[in-house]
Amino acid sequence: MLGSFRSIERDLDFGDLLWHGDDGPLLIRRPDEAEMEPLQVAFLQAAAEVGHPSVGDHNAPSVVGAGRLPLNQLNGKRISCAMALTGAPLPSCWPGPASGSKPVRSSSPQAPSVARSF
Repeated sequence: MLGSFRSIERDLDFGDLLWHGDDGPLLIRRPDEAEMEPLQVAFLQAAAEVGHPSVGDHNAPSVVGAGRLPLNQLNGKRISCAMALTGAPLPSCWPGPASGSKPVRSSSPQAPSVARSF
């Protein structure tokens, strides 16, 4: 299973490690602190202050702690699997709603208050 995940991943931070891929179509990276929201930075600082280990790679074997999460984003835009595998360009409305769009509300009991515009 790991081989399948590695084959589609291009991890810009840890691609040279055994549990990551470095030549697949799906780009993975961790944001620099300057790209993070102040709340995210404060959370990581608070976690360190109370003794949680700092984690560079959450996918490394046996790691526990707090750290930057791996994202499939480039220049602030999420790259879906479909975009990565087909080479499709990012939609012009991404990440905001398209003109004239209507919110979509979930009727799922697991996410009753989720709303997103498409």
